[in-house]
Amino acid sequence: MTQPDSAFEPVIRQPMAGSGATRATVFSLRQGPVEVQVTDAGASLYRVITPDRHGARGDIVCGPRLAEQFLGNKPYMGATVGRYANRIAGARFTLDGQTSELVANEGANTLHGGECWHRHLWQASVPERATEPTVRFTYHSPAGEGGFPGNVAAHVRYSLRKDGALQISFFAETDAPTVVNMTNHAYFNLNGAYYQSLRGHHVRLFAQQITESGPGDLPTGQLLDVGGTPFDLRQPLDIGRLLEDLPDALVRTNGFDHNYVYKTANNEQLVDMALITSAQTGRTLRISSSQPGMQFYTGNYMGGQPGPEPERTYDNHQAFCCEPQHFPDTPNQPHFPQCTIAPDRPYRQTMVMRFGLTDAPAG
Repeated sequence: MTQPDSAFEPVIRQPMAGSGATRATVFSLRQGPVEVQVTDAGASLYRVITPDRHGARGDIVCGPRLAEQFLGNKPYMGATVGRYANRIAGARFTLDGQTSELVANEGANTLHGGECWHRHLWQASVPERATEPTVRFTYHSPAGEGGFPGNVAAHVRYSLRKDGALQISFFAETDAPTVVNMTNHAYFNLNGAYYQSLRGHHVRLFAQQITESGPGDLPTGQLLDVGGTPFDLRQPLDIGRLLEDLPDALVRTNGFDHNYVYKTANNEQLVDMALITSAQTGRTLRISSSQPGMQFYTGNYMGGQPGPEPERTYDNHQAFCCEPQHFPDTPNQPHFPQCTIAPDRPYRQTMVMRFGLTDAPAG
């Protein structure tokens, strides 16, 4: 492959470790001290290797490493989820007078699309004229998959920018009106991917509201101010300590699994959503996105899932997820920012992950 810009290393392809039955490929993107690995298994973020405050490089993305454990893993570790990220009440919605009956995979509701995109190998390509390390994944979702109308061509583009930030661009087009809501579901631990607690992770979310949750973790339709509640993360909070002694408001969900509100109308503007800092390693992660909301999840049910070492499993609360997306159950909540697409109105969203360091001492 000819690279037009010699300032960065070419993308490296290699088979994912594991059984030959799952022919997944890993693509390595390098820029300065940051290495990002992505895979065609679910168009997923597989590893992120960054230095700590002492210069020691380590992986900060939690998940299995063997192909047969990674593809379609139940907690969606690293995956691109769709067609519809998050929950749809009653596994149904009505669009243009037509009701679509979806695959119910969480009780009576649909989670992450029912028949999920993360179970598939996506078609991968490395753009020859890219000016930064880039991989593009494509998946064709037939009409009726998961119960959703319309044929959809979905694309995910991972680019490791010159400033070391990872930009994930989501695009989808259809031949008939339908709903699309895509996100990346990576699990992060800035202390390291190998079975660390979240103690010392100081989380700051730049949001003043959440969507109120009711039964089934579905939105009631109301927006709640976070002020004076355990959901207020506008100032940094050691999330690991909080998870060790949950306030009553978080007991039902065993931690955070809530949609934070950043916009109440659609636009393409990138907004800062989250800043997470590890006191132990000095690593930082800043999330920004064009999406109206972000689901913040603290690995409440990741216990028992395979880790980087096949013989070991994770415990609950060993990672967090920042998932920019449209609000849960948007197709049934007409006053939420909508995510309906059509042949003349494709889906476009952008997510940026900035990896950095702080000089603040460990605490």
